[in-house]
Amino acid sequence: MTAVPPDPPSTVVLGDRYRLVERIASGGMGTVWRAEDEVLHRQVAVKVLNEGLSSDERFVERFRREAKAAGGLLRRNIAGVFDYGEEDGRPYIVMELLDGETLADRLQREGRLDPDDVSRIGAEVADALAAAHAAGIVHRDVKPANVMITGRGDVKVMDFGIAAAESGTGLTGTGMVMGTARYLAPEQALGQPATAASDLYALGVVLYELLTGAPPFDRPTPLATAMAHVQDDPVPLATARPDVPPALAALVERCLAKEPAVRPPSAADLAAALLGEPVTESGDGPAAPAAVAGPDEATAALPPVEATAALPTPVAAEAPAPVEGGPAAAAAPAAEPTAAAPRGRTARRGLTRRPRSRVAAVAAILVLALVMGLVVWASRGSSSVKLASFVGKTRGEAAATAHRLNVVLRFVPRASDAPGGTVFRQVPAAGTTVEQGTTVILLLSTGPGGSAGTGQSPSPGEGGDKPPKDHGHGKDNGAGHGGD
Repeated sequence: MTAVPPDPPSTVVLGDRYRLVERIASGGMGTVWRAEDEVLHRQVAVKVLNEGLSSDERFVERFRREAKAAGGLLRRNIAGVFDYGEEDGRPYIVMELLDGETLADRLQREGRLDPDDVSRIGAEVADALAAAHAAGIVHRDVKPANVMITGRGDVKVMDFGIAAAESGTGLTGTGMVMGTARYLAPEQALGQPATAASDLYALGVVLYELLTGAPPFDRPTPLATAMAHVQDDPVPLATARPDVPPALAALVERCLAKEPAVRPPSAADLAAALLGEPVTESGDGPAAPAAVAGPDEATAALPPVEATAALPTPVAAEAPAPVEGGPAAAAAPAAEPTAAAPRGRTARRGLTRRPRSRVAAVAAILVLALVMGLVVWASRGSSSVKLASFVGKTRGEAAATAHRLNVVLRFVPRASDAPGGTVFRQVPAAGTTVEQGTTVILLLSTGPGGSAGTGQSPSPGEGGDKPPKDHGHGKDNGAGHGGD
């Protein structure tokens, strides 16, 4: 959502009750209005689905789900939802009217924040997430644009528009990812379901940005940014901002762990730790202060992404030795006549034939150039390919498929129930149309709880230096009241 200039007072009344007064913000999905509740005589915020989207049941369902999700969460640090309705086929949500600014606005205005303020704001957001998680709801889009700071300093978490039940499938199709790339947990970037731990990762990104003034990963494209969450390590907070207290830095870096199991065990534990209380270890371990978590703990569970290798140049088959009198010998150029050669009839015949052979050679070169030009033209005309399925293949088999499709592979070893050394997930999904040279992420099974690879050397087609292309990740739509 982005702020908009004020409009003349509107005469529109929704549900015979909510009179729209002025627009507050506008985004790709909805427009938020300051409105007057003519029954209770109070100011409210009304979020209306943008015209043109009401005919798409996915967007209508997202609106309904936002109202249901946030409406059932009664918490002082969650923006309240009062009502839901539809007018002329366009749904709307009636929400608490908040007077203040988003964290995104504050970051833009002030830059990085004081560590004490970051701890307080983070604790409030974590407490709001704890309430949502207790109700079985995962936010899935925690970011500065969805956190409001009121004029009194209160913290309010907004926009449960893409929230989903932790056991639900959500509204996304195969291979699609919902969320904002700069705050996307690694498991979401890989197409796995979002969990409560995914919200904690996103909050860790927000805390890192509040402390340093920039998110840990911000690449040229949303897809490249999402993949950085999977395979790159952020600059340590001790380096990015040395004055951050070690306990806070360790806690933020624990939230940024690649493996969900290494992150704080719950949002409630994170809120307590941000306020200086002990946080329990993940799993069944004993309680320990937040300061005990070392900076390396955040990334220890994910093996390093293997370096990619360029495709080797194919080696041509060795030509057989020419046989005397055979075709190869006939194709060999004739030796130039020596000075002692007789200048009779045979010599004159040789002189008359040589111009013809030169014409034939020139013609052959022109034909070859034409054929090569047609090949280049044809290859340029078909630069996109449909991805095959890499799931179930070994590294070598995947490399052969990648060579055929002219795509780049990047392997990420992960523990799974699939046989060791085989691919069990790919991003983008099979059937997706991509440009040649696109990077395809393959999760390679190390077996249940395994840590070693398959012992195979990198196969041809496992990489390259081309940057990944963008497929499907949208840009941050910005701030606003219930920002989309």
